Amino acid sequence: MDEIRTGLFAVGEKFGNTQFGNNNAYCQDNEISWLDWGLLEENADLFRYIRKMIAFLYLAINAHWEDHVFRLPIIPAGFRWRMETASSGSGRLTEDGGVFVPARSVVMLEGLKDTVEMSSCPNL
Repeated sequence: MDEIRTGLFAVGEKFGNTQFGNNNAYCQDNEISWLDWGLLEENADLFRYIRKMIAFLYLAINAHWEDHVFRLPIIPAGFRWRMETASSGSGRLTEDGGVFVPARSVVMLEGLKDTVEMSSCPNL
């Protein structure tokens, strides 16, 4: 799941709300565009799962012409950030808790438990 920290889901999708296949429901005032908050309780497991996934993925986007270092969010004890991918191939974690992102590039990081063996991680 490629997910930006703030989420790329439409409103309510995190708990199973749907627009019944209509991707252009902004002008409809009926069940297609209404948010069914009852689904939050009904699909609480789905909501908790997606919330946890979002909490441990971070995307740093540098659209400037200069390199930048971004400060990473604080991650819970027992976890660490691991670089998943970098568009330029030269992004890197810094010793002070940040991530170096070259000009005009993107870096994706994933929060993993410290006990995870690097050899068992995909995409290495």
